[in-house]
Amino acid sequence: MKLICNTLFLAILFSITLSAQDEKKAIIKMLEAETEAWSNVDYEKWASCWVHSDIAQLATTQPNATILIEGWQQIDDYFRSFFDTGVKLEMNFLKQEIKIDLGTDMAFVSFIEKEKFKSNFSNTMRQTRVVKKQRMDGRFLLPM
Repeated sequence: MKLICNTLFLAILFSITLSAQDEKKAIIKMLEAETEAWSNVDYEKWASCWVHSDIAQLATTQPNATILIEGWQQIDDYFRSFFDTGVKLEMNFLKQEIKIDLGTDMAFVSFIEKEKFKSNFSNTMRQTRVVKKQRMDGRFLLPM
């Protein structure tokens, strides 16, 4: 009986760990999709990575700028002109040191993103994101 209980406990623990690993992979995949959509100027794909409500928030600090935009409509308005240009970015992105603290329906994500432009200009920034799991389909999206 003890062997059965221990085996059952290990099976449950393994499935919880596997599920957490799968969710972390899904978060990284979503962040990569958002970055790829951005650089390819694909508005629909980029927008699909965001929560479309007032809780959406974009906050970023770079060496020469700090931006804070609250609410999906304001984020959409701010970036719409970029997507309307249709000009793809000739650059590569590399995310490093990705750390994910996974909760029940949200996760705190931090990483270093290196941007390398074709013109040899490069930029490195630390990003922090909060992602929210959607109740309808279980996908993680960016509210922040």
